[in-house]
Amino acid sequence: GELEHRHVKRFYARTNKIAYEMQIARKERKRTLLASIRARDSFRPLSTLRQDRKRVAIASAEAQARSVHYDSGKSPQAPDGFEIWAWLEDHEGDPTTKDFITLLREHLVRRILGSDAEPEDGFSDDHTGRIHILNNRLYRHKTIRINHTTYDMRREQDTVNPRTHADIMLLSPDSDDFPFWYACVLNIFHANVRYDGPGSTRMTQKWHRVDFVWVRWFERDTSYRSGFQHRRLPRLQFQDAHDPDNVPFGFVDPDDIIRSAYLIPAFEHGGTTELLGASKLARRLKDDGDDDDDWRYFYVCMYVIGGTLVAGSDSSLTGGPTGTSTCAILAAVSDIGEQG
Repeated sequence: GELEHRHVKRFYARTNKIAYEMQIARKERKRTLLASIRARDSFRPLSTLRQDRKRVAIASAEAQARSVHYDSGKSPQAPDGFEIWAWLEDHEGDPTTKDFITLLREHLVRRILGSDAEPEDGFSDDHTGRIHILNNRLYRHKTIRINHTTYDMRREQDTVNPRTHADIMLLSPDSDDFPFWYACVLNIFHANVRYDGPGSTRMTQKWHRVDFVWVRWFERDTSYRSGFQHRRLPRLQFQDAHDPDNVPFGFVDPDDIIRSAYLIPAFEHGGTTELLGASKLARRLKDDGDDDDDWRYFYVCMYVIGGTLVAGSDSSLTGGPTGTSTCAILAAVSDIGEQG
């Protein structure tokens, strides 16, 4: 076109002004060659390629995350690791650490050998004593993502965070008429473990990673009539840590978690200090010791909006405040019905 002469003038400025015709011809040839290569290889700037690779990596990770039941991060060594015995010494006197090691060892043996291998009277010291934790270290994770299928056969993902969204639900192994167990997540761990006790194999004697969740158990208030037939939400309370027959804390296999749960405090009944003593690990207490009590009761939101019956996780409440306020109204009605 008419502006083509500008290219020649730009090339001329790059010559040494001596026999410049040949130099301009060479530069024009290089420009044409580069243009053909660019067209053939679909040339894209390096910055664009980096962004594309990043998007592909994220999409691949999300696709993989939805295909597995849970994801707590797969780095070989999480940065927030601690030595178990030093940690227990730092929290000496906290009621949550009672039988921590015993419960942890029993859980790890059960995970490695399988629950079917557990004797009727439980695993013996010969079993639990042969669990080895690499360097006696546990590694914390801030969150764990649980993938689940909703009632309308869609895949959803709940993020469980011990500080903000800590309540979870599991299938009940009991044969009663209530199908779920509920727990409050205190922490999310993994450890590198091996087992060389009774029933061990070559595989169990090798180091491998085990993910587990430390929880505080809820129990259903059986004195409170609830459910569809009574038009009331199910009511829970924390297990009484002072009752010697209770095991208020424990460990859970992330694969056993169905999804997160939406529990509503029963504000009408206030708080209580009778179920557990002061505990920074269970309640995230401040240094001044404030708020060392629990809500006396909780209601299970069983209102279904894109979620699972008797779950009502806030992450599945499409429309946000609508689902939350509906559950709150039902909880208030339950309180009023109880008073009536």
